[in-house]
Amino acid sequence: MLKPSDFNASCISDIGHDEYHADPCPIPSLNHTVAKILIERSPMHAYRAHPRLGGEKNKSNRVMDIGSAAHAMALGVGNPVRSLKFKDFRTKAAQETRDAMLQNGITPLLEDDYNMVLAMAPLLRAGIEDVAGKSIDNLLREISVFGLEDGMWSRCKPDAMTADFRLIIDAKTTLTAHPEDYSKKVLHDYATAVAFTFQTLDLLDPEGVGKRRYVFVVQERDCPEAITYHELDPTMLEIAQSQMQRARRRWAHCVRTNEWPAYDRGPHMAVPPQYIVDEEMGLAHDEAMAAHVEAMKKGAVL
Repeated sequence: MLKPSDFNASCISDIGHDEYHADPCPIPSLNHTVAKILIERSPMHAYRAHPRLGGEKNKSNRVMDIGSAAHAMALGVGNPVRSLKFKDFRTKAAQETRDAMLQNGITPLLEDDYNMVLAMAPLLRAGIEDVAGKSIDNLLREISVFGLEDGMWSRCKPDAMTADFRLIIDAKTTLTAHPEDYSKKVLHDYATAVAFTFQTLDLLDPEGVGKRRYVFVVQERDCPEAITYHELDPTMLEIAQSQMQRARRRWAHCVRTNEWPAYDRGPHMAVPPQYIVDEEMGLAHDEAMAAHVEAMKKGAVL
């Protein structure tokens, strides 16, 4: 595997989780999280979220820790997971133990959550292998991908993918994996992740453009740890591709000019959606008709 010090072209590397998220590229690189902020908020917000620029760090929580632990156990890579004999993290002793583990690259879980992950991980692993059609040991797992285009770097870290970069598997843990519910989440939350990953891999593997699949293997956290598979509709992928290309252009401009503007302050016109207009017109019409009928009953003409 290439090391970050070897950066001179698009490449892959097996660097660790912390090194990847610190962004080892020669200049600040774009990942999906920051690209999505560029589209949904502003360059200033993206600047604040980048580890090499604003440096804001995302704080973990119980749900995130369970997901990270399930990933690590199912994929067989990533930070080790340890069980803590505490009921919660309210006591000082529990907090100090948790924080020490986090600082040493260990994912700490309360005992009940640890047992939950122990039940989840084998099923999640089997689901990944089912989609891949091969043992998980024959997949690239948690490999960092770095793409270079016109002097700008981008990076992604797929959970698992085949050695030819044609199949990407994204393992998710959730409250409900019901097909209809999670398909909506894929559309609303993860469509751009598919597009961004494809675009970054395309820089590394141009022969694979248009030949990739991206499959979400989604598992519920609670018993019976049900699993469903999801892919993105081609029309939504096309929209997401356009959004991520726009994010890349904005990123390149901001990096080159070192200008990170916030929102256009406006004033912005608050225009009602058509359904509100239609609803109000309908209510006003019904009220006018009722008043007219009442007046007719009294022998008056409005």
